[in-house]
Amino acid sequence: MIQRPDDDTNIMRILEECGLPFSDIIPSHLELFFTLGDGSGLFGVVGLEFYGDMALLRSLAVLPEHRGAGFGTQLVGHAERNGLRLRGDGRRLCCGDDLDGTGRFVAMGVEYVAYAGIAAFLFRSDLFVSK
Repeated sequence: MIQRPDDDTNIMRILEECGLPFSDIIPSHLELFFTLGDGSGLFGVVGLEFYGDMALLRSLAVLPEHRGAGFGTQLVGHAERNGLRLRGDGRRLCCGDDLDGTGRFVAMGVEYVAYAGIAAFLFRSDLFVSK
């Protein structure tokens, strides 16, 4: 079941286990984070950050033992339908270290944007400041 998180503890655990950055996530960011889990606990997370009319898809992570079952696609779809309904114009971005050339995000309907094409204000995100 996909839901809004109650706290950031499980989000940080999932991101850490998946090797993704999380030190910049503060409680106010949780408004645009969604988690996925079952009766045994949470195993997936996705977040959005808005910069003007651009939405940055960030922190998409599914624990290794739950991969391959379409949970990442479910999380992206939920973020698109629910997160972008809260704010934004529907533009989706995915950029950063996860651009591994597999096309996995393109298959989910996410637009790849080269760093050269990213608006300057987006680079102020904590995701990019540390690079």
